[in-house]
Amino acid sequence: MRLARPPGGFKITLAPAVRKLIDDRCKRDQAFVRHWNDITDRLRFTAHVEGVADERFGAGHRLWAAEADEDRGLPRVRLVYLVLGDSVRIRVAQVG
Repeated sequence: MRLARPPGGFKITLAPAVRKLIDDRCKRDQAFVRHWNDITDRLRFTAHVEGVADERFGAGHRLWAAEADEDRGLPRVRLVYLVLGDSVRIRVAQVG
């Protein structure tokens, strides 16, 4: 299937468990707030071409990782998401 990014970027939505994980991390770690914003900004425009197919959660799902930056104290973030229409639905996240 070919996907086209909307002109303003994809709308990013998070599964409830992902929202809780990210919110909890952001409350504890101010540097992570910027890291997470950078990740979502990138995916807003490149999710349809980034990552690799990961069909464990169903057809069309992709796995993508932002590698850790130890010098800045930023953890690795792995995401499983689905691009559907004008949205990117992040289904699973792992931080650390």
